[in-house]
Amino acid sequence: MSCVLCAEETSHLWIRDFGPTFVRFRNGKLLRGVDWNFNYWGGKRAPSGDEHIAKIASQHITNSPPLDASIVTEGGAIEVDGEGTFMAAETAIINDNRNAGKTKEQIEGELSRLLGVQKFLWLAGEAGRETTDCHIDALARFIRPGVVVLSKPSPQGQGKYSFAYNDARERLSKATNAQGKKIVLYDCLEPDLGKLQRVSEGENCVASYVNFLNVNGGIIIPKFGDEERDAQALELFKKLYPDMRVSQVFERSNFKDEIGAAITITPNGMRILHHFGFDPKTARGVQNKQMRMVHPQTFEDLVVENFSQVEDDYGAPFMFFHRVDLHTALKEMALSSDERYPEKAKIVLDNGETFVKYLVVVADGVRTKLIDETIQKDVPLENIGSSFYRCLIPFSEVNENPDLEVIFKNQDPGFWVLFDLSTGTFLVTYPCRD
Repeated sequence: MSCVLCAEETSHLWIRDFGPTFVRFRNGKLLRGVDWNFNYWGGKRAPSGDEHIAKIASQHITNSPPLDASIVTEGGAIEVDGEGTFMAAETAIINDNRNAGKTKEQIEGELSRLLGVQKFLWLAGEAGRETTDCHIDALARFIRPGVVVLSKPSPQGQGKYSFAYNDARERLSKATNAQGKKIVLYDCLEPDLGKLQRVSEGENCVASYVNFLNVNGGIIIPKFGDEERDAQALELFKKLYPDMRVSQVFERSNFKDEIGAAITITPNGMRILHHFGFDPKTARGVQNKQMRMVHPQTFEDLVVENFSQVEDDYGAPFMFFHRVDLHTALKEMALSSDERYPEKAKIVLDNGETFVKYLVVVADGVRTKLIDETIQKDVPLENIGSSFYRCLIPFSEVNENPDLEVIFKNQDPGFWVLFDLSTGTFLVTYPCRD
C-alpha cells in the first residue's frame, strides 16, 4: 500500500469537513475528489483559505481536478454505506445558510450524481445545535450496510440534545436501506459531561463516541474521561467490529489550558534515550549550549550560563526538540527493530483498570501525576499569578528581520530571555528544530 502526502497550511483542524471526499467510478479504477464548496459551516466563521484545500488536495492526490459540486456541504455532514444508501441531518444540508433556494429533490440529485447513492435517509437534526448544525458524523454512523450506531445523549442534563436522537431513532427504526433491508440500530450512550475535566459549565460540547475514525484494519474512538461510559463504548465497538482492532485515545488534557509544542530534555532524560539507541539527530534536535538573560531595553547581559560542558560532565547533552519530531523518531525507532521484548508496556489507571500495549508514549504535562508518584505525596497545582503565551515562529522569518537578526547572530543555540526586573515580565526564546 502506498501513501501520498499532501501538506498544506490550514486554519482549522477538521480536514474531513473542508477537504475533498474521494470517490471511485463504477469501474473501481479512477479515483477523484469532490469539492463541496466549503463555506465555513454556513458562514459561522470568516473565510481563511480553507475553502481552497479540496481543490488543492484533489489535484495533488489524484492528478486530476476535483468534481465540482453544485451544492454546499461538508464531509462530516454526509454518511454512506457503500451500497447506495445515504444518511444525513436535514439541518446540516437542506439549510438556507448552505443551499438557499435549492429543493430537497435538487440536492438529492446532485448527491446521487457525485456519490452514486439511490436511497436517502434524512434525519431532522437540530439547527444551531453547535457550529455544524448537527453533522451526521456525531449523531449516526453506518457500521455496515443495514447497521447503524446512534449517539444517545446522557440523561445527566443533556436534554437539549435529545430531540435529534429521538427523531433519528424513530425514523431509522421504520427505514430500509437501498437493498430493502430494515435498519438494525445500536445505541452508544454519551459520557456525562459533568465528569469531563475539559468541559466548562455552559460550554456547548458534543461528546460523541460515534464520531470515530475507521482506519486500515482498525477503529479509533475517543476516551473522554467518564470511566464507565468510556468502557461501555469500547465494548460496544468491539462487538460491532469483531474482526478489527478497536483503540481508544487516552486524554487528560483540558485543551484550552494546555500549551506548548517545544520540549526540553535534560541530560538525565537523554541518557535514558541513549540507552535505548535513540539518536537525537533523527528527531532534528538542537543542543542547548547556553542561557542568556538580557535587559529588555539595552539587551545588556544580566545573567549568562554556559551549558557547553554539560555532555562532558553528565554523559549526555541538554537538548531541545519539537514534540512532533520527537514522537515520530521514537515511533520509527520502535517499529524499525526486528528485536522483540517479552514484556509489554502497561498502564494502570486510578480505578485499577489495566492496559497492556506494545508501546506507550507518556506525554506528561501540567497535570502530571508522575511527580506525586515519585515523591509519594500530593503536589497540588498552585496559581502563581502569571499568564503565559506560547507560539512557534519559523526562524527564517527571524533572519529576514534586520532588528531580530542582529540579536541572534553569532550566538550559540539556547535560551535567550528578555527580563524586565521592574515588572517581572519576561520573553523566553529557544530553538526546537535544527
